[in-house]
Amino acid sequence: MTTEMNFPVLLADFGLLRDPAYLARLCALDRVWKHAQGLTGQCRITSAFLLGLYNGRRFPFDLTSFRGLDDDLVRDCLIVLELDATPRAEVHELLEVPGAEFEALAQRWGLGAAPADFGG
Repeated sequence: MTTEMNFPVLLADFGLLRDPAYLARLCALDRVWKHAQGLTGQCRITSAFLLGLYNGRRFPFDLTSFRGLDDDLVRDCLIVLELDATPRAEVHELLEVPGAEFEALAQRWGLGAAPADFGG
């Protein structure tokens, strides 16, 4: 866990910041987000995974894609999935990343329909 991490969204519920399991999930989210910023095939997969959490209807994620990740990344993604199963906030809010950065990630990898083109 790094001291650089900052999750102000959770300050309203300070008790969560004292929960080591919740903090571990947030650290996994931070690691997956940082990994998704790269340019390798594995980065494309972690990007697609995060985009699926951001907007699953626009960015469906094929679970067999996990087969293309190193074991540590699969574990982190599963931890993030557990975090998102009972969300306190949306994934981009937990990261304090504007939705526009997720949209740019989608555009970089050519994933999903553009917002104006999405009818559902």
